[in-house]
Amino acid sequence: MADIQNRLLDFFKRVPLPSTACQFSSRYLSGACLASTDRKIRSYFVTPLDKGIVVPSFYKKNIMDGAALEKSLSEGMTRLNPGGRKVVFLLPELSQKVFIFTFDSLPSSAEEKTKLIRFRVKKQMPLLPHDARMAFETSAFQEGIRVVVTVAKAAVIREYEDLLQKLRFKVALAGVSSLSLLSLLDLEKEKDFILLDVEDDSFSLLAVIDGLASLYRQKPFGINAGGGGDAAAKADNILQEVVNTINFIRDKEEKQIASVWLRLGILHAEDGLFSRMEDRLALPMRRIESSLPQELEASRKRILSPLIGQIS
Repeated sequence: MADIQNRLLDFFKRVPLPSTACQFSSRYLSGACLASTDRKIRSYFVTPLDKGIVVPSFYKKNIMDGAALEKSLSEGMTRLNPGGRKVVFLLPELSQKVFIFTFDSLPSSAEEKTKLIRFRVKKQMPLLPHDARMAFETSAFQEGIRVVVTVAKAAVIREYEDLLQKLRFKVALAGVSSLSLLSLLDLEKEKDFILLDVEDDSFSLLAVIDGLASLYRQKPFGINAGGGGDAAAKADNILQEVVNTINFIRDKEEKQIASVWLRLGILHAEDGLFSRMEDRLALPMRRIESSLPQELEASRKRILSPLIGQIS
């Protein structure tokens, strides 16, 4: 899988991973280091970022103030005291794209398999950048093979890699916040659900049917519910997308969504967004932090949950 070996590694593979990870977003940096014995959090940091330091984008430059970001990251990683130089990092959600495909079958050759999946990605995204890097995971099921693909520009990945390398860290893997949350849930029990990952500037929606990722949507918030916008406007935006997805899955897949899991990746987030959705959605709402056994306050669990899902 030549593309997987190139910068953006396969974040689903359960290969031995470093015990240290950090996440970049538009309004905060976070990091976590797990103990090698029980894989519980040994140290962590959450650092607010001023608006404009990181501007997540698939096509454009992400890091607008490298000096400020380097200073914050250096201070945070020093607090982690990881004891090693290998690290996992999570891209901002808007800096990558996710596609989910179903195939009747796939070629046995890794090269041919990658070519076919890339061809499907290009059909969905005709202006796929020439330096796009792709990672994918395949899952066989009764109707065929499900493939979850993530794509990011090599130039964007290098921005974050270069920053970490300046601090003498070696990137072992690059992942995505929303997808890393899946490993926090028991897919033997949770079969049909929607997983929402809400950040200050955007949200992603992942629908899981029969225990398999089936649909992914990503949307930036509009001007009325942009960074720091009120919870009511954000809730309306998200709720409409959830309802549309539930109806789509009911009509197309003839399946019923059983619950909605929410991760609020917003610093100092109030429960307004959760309660508004809970009041108006005729489905059980679950908080992602409820799936974490770590002894941390709920607000810290919410922010750190993608990191824990990635490396625990």
